[in-house]
Amino acid sequence: MSKPMGKSLSVQSWGSASAFLIAVAFLSKGLGFFRELLIANYFGISGDVDAYIIALSLALFAASGIGIALSTMLIPAVHQLQVRAGNERAVGFVGRVIVVAGLLSLFVSLPLILFPEPVISVFAPSLPGRVVSKAASFAPWLALYALLLNLVFVLSAAFNARRHFVAPALSDLVFNMVAISTLVMCAAALGVGALVAGSILGLAVFVGILFVLMRRNHLAEFEMKNVATDMRPFLSFSLPILLLEFLCQVLTTIENYFASGLVEGSIAALNYARRVNLVMVTLVALNISRGVFPIFSLLWLEGKRKEAADILKRISATIITIFIPIAVCCIALRDQILGVLYMRGAFDCNALEMTAAVFVFYSIGLVVALLEPVFIKACYAFGDTKTPLVSTAISVFVVAFGTSLLTPFWGIAGIAMMMNLAIVLRAVLMALALSRTLKYFDLGELGMNSLGALICAGMAFAASNTILHETPVGLMMWCLVFVTTYLASGWFFMENEIRPLVWRFAKRSGEIWRAGLSLCDHRAGRERARTGNEWKSR
Repeated sequence: MSKPMGKSLSVQSWGSASAFLIAVAFLSKGLGFFRELLIANYFGISGDVDAYIIALSLALFAASGIGIALSTMLIPAVHQLQVRAGNERAVGFVGRVIVVAGLLSLFVSLPLILFPEPVISVFAPSLPGRVVSKAASFAPWLALYALLLNLVFVLSAAFNARRHFVAPALSDLVFNMVAISTLVMCAAALGVGALVAGSILGLAVFVGILFVLMRRNHLAEFEMKNVATDMRPFLSFSLPILLLEFLCQVLTTIENYFASGLVEGSIAALNYARRVNLVMVTLVALNISRGVFPIFSLLWLEGKRKEAADILKRISATIITIFIPIAVCCIALRDQILGVLYMRGAFDCNALEMTAAVFVFYSIGLVVALLEPVFIKACYAFGDTKTPLVSTAISVFVVAFGTSLLTPFWGIAGIAMMMNLAIVLRAVLMALALSRTLKYFDLGELGMNSLGALICAGMAFAASNTILHETPVGLMMWCLVFVTTYLASGWFFMENEIRPLVWRFAKRSGEIWRAGLSLCDHRAGRERARTGNEWKSR
């Protein structure tokens, strides 16, 4: 018999969950990006960074799809078991999934643990021998990192299935703090090895926190009964997602394969440019998709198609309205942005030039990269695991062919262009599938939103481009003119998108202002009361 679930964990709606996750992620992922800045400062675009990225990508290539696939399907599976078989069966099922995730991760990582150098030589044949040896020394440890990461995915899904989002989000914050502390303290002695050690130690702490909280609140039981009965259909249903994540890692492997034949540091430059893009994707899209996925799953089970479509349209329109102008700013100010973020320590002008050359393409694909995780989670919640898989498989062939053609002429810029083209292709195919699944999800309306945002962003760029932005004051003026022009033009041409956002922002700012005044008045009253009591006592 499973124990009743504890009441110490809070339950959130999709809106509050997404807002909370984004708020915590601003701090947590901000620390994660700060770790990337430290890597650039300590090691630049050296071969040691290439070695770390190659070893990490191969560890994730082997194992990361397991955690993502099982955690994604765990949430609807728990909901269905609760309805059909009761909470006891659902709690036992979560424990079995955790065990299976750990065992599968260990099994698929064995080649990288036992034969790291031959494996690396196959997937990055053009790397210098010194870089291959360094990557081989990192590979077994990063295989352990991939195993712990899979446990984090599954444990977090066990909390999210019960609409508990606080514990995983705060544990992620702890992970980044541990990883950064280890890197700062040990970088001089261990070099890039400090990054490996910090990542493993941080994930171990992450797993430990979630496991203790999970046991305390009885979210899982590790009774290995009915393993074959429960796990066989669950694993078969998770297989398309596992294949999808495997294909995503194939894309990364293709990127590293071609970049390994270019000048040393090309892999690192691609990684630094992509990281700026991923910060925004992680802060916004991934947290929204995690927060809304359980709700999508429940709405689909209840047959509430229109409500699900309305939420999906609102999320998509908001992302388009906010991030198209941000993408334009990233393209126009790429040298300034990357210079402020990375230009220190070992990261020199050559590194800045290489990184800026590919950052343009990641900025062009920013909006689609933000929409893709939301579309993927929506497809999974609505029972469609085929479309994300097929769209990714098509993009793999397109990237492999296109990269082989463009890399000899454009170098790492050609690689970045094809990687972002793959994201656009996947997102378009999934959007078409969702429009067929949800009759109320109107792609024409989203297309008009995108066109309006592009026109308003173009007008803002034309107005701000008359201002020199080489100095800090000029840059501030450029940004001020851009934002003002975008909002002013959007007020008339995108009134259904811009006006609600402005009013919502104004309302929230007023609430924060009033709360601050109330707090100040409360403190002033307490201070006056304390002073009065002191006079009376005298």
